[in-house]
Amino acid sequence: MRRLAAVLLLILLSAPFVPPATPAMADQTMTATTALNLRTGPSTADAVILVMPAGATVTDHGAAGGGFDAVTYQGTDGYAYAAYLSGAGAGQPAPPPSGGGGNATTTTDLNLRSGPGTNYSVLTVIPAGASVTDNGSAGNGFDAVIYRGTSGYAYAAYLSAGGGQPQPQPAPSPAPPPPSGNGTPMTTTTDLNLRAGPGTGYAVILVMPSGAAVTDNGAAGNGYDAVVYQGTSGYAYAAYLTAGSAPGPAPSPAPSPPSGGNQGQQMADLALQEVFPAQWDPKLGIHVT
Repeated sequence: MRRLAAVLLLILLSAPFVPPATPAMADQTMTATTALNLRTGPSTADAVILVMPAGATVTDHGAAGGGFDAVTYQGTDGYAYAAYLSGAGAGQPAPPPSGGGGNATTTTDLNLRSGPGTNYSVLTVIPAGASVTDNGSAGNGFDAVIYRGTSGYAYAAYLSAGGGQPQPQPAPSPAPPPPSGNGTPMTTTTDLNLRAGPGTGYAVILVMPSGAAVTDNGAAGNGYDAVVYQGTSGYAYAAYLTAGSAPGPAPSPAPSPPSGGNQGQQMADLALQEVFPAQWDPKLGIHVT
């Protein structure tokens, strides 16, 4: 028995050591944040198999080195640059740094996103003119920024250098009213605004009806003319003004001749009066020579 035990111990000691297998990282579903090359290897020197469109869903098998992940897209295996893949785990961009950047100002209302791409969720909307800390480019046209203590990514085209709230531009002052006389008679061709200044940014004083007669005192810029309508000075869009005064009322039709048996004679008398007003005597019914 001791001999058998010694033999078994000898066998166990002479067998090679095999470490326990390390479980492989689980595959993850990822999304391309922009049009993205699927390559034959993990570098830009490797050939492009195809181009995956923005928003394409891929299976990410993990990091393959050089910033690339091994992925499968619609049954095709290859490698894609991880910075342009969104999702948890491999390929997820690192959170933006927490400080040390320069100041910038948003030029419009701007989404603060959880990653550098439009497929990432919106954390908040930064208002126009807000001051942020810009920690530099994060790729895909986005910068890593901090707004009121919240870190995220904002599209760099809508960030301007320098912090602080911009001073609001003063509203344009209305132009002085045009002169009140010696202009050209014009007529509106449609209902037309009479404004306080030569532009759509100025207040509407009143609406002139179509066919209204105005006095046009000449061009005031931006396609507007300085005009006077019923004693009120202002500005009207020149394209809807035509030369000349508004036409007068149509003449009333001539009264119908009286009815009766002598209608023909009355018509003849009237015609002769128009032709020979001095020589025709209606009592005699003859020309007086």
